[in-house]
Amino acid sequence: MNKVYLDSNILVAYQIENHPFYLKAKNLIEKLIKKKFTFCLSPLALDEYLYIVLKYFKAGYFSDFNQILFSLKNISLLSPKYVNIYWSKKTMFEVFLLIKKYRLRPRDAFHLKIIQEEKIDYLASFDDDFKIIIKEKLVKDALIV
Repeated sequence: MNKVYLDSNILVAYQIENHPFYLKAKNLIEKLIKKKFTFCLSPLALDEYLYIVLKYFKAGYFSDFNQILFSLKNISLLSPKYVNIYWSKKTMFEVFLLIKKYRLRPRDAFHLKIIQEEKIDYLASFDDDFKIIIKEKLVKDALIV
């Protein structure tokens, strides 16, 4: 069974109906469900998701915190596998090497390290910064499944 790592921007677009990528995210999630992908989420992606959703809350998109809780419930309905990496000095050094080799931002390098450690096949993201790791065949692009 194929595993797909969900980046926070997919989660945000999937939950915000007037988001410019809402339909794209919704269609992608539905397609991946039909193809029986295992969704993978990390604390890092969830942290980024909550940070963005709270910005939407402050901007008035959500009227109360119950809507944010509902959005989290929707994510949990995807039955994700929660993934992370074992943090060590070696891991920190390896993340730094990923930053240097692929010119990634630190958070993106941590995402990649999680993908590598968990042997995740696909990445679902609208972030152009990940194009390099797809081009280098470190992970496959879930957007073109």
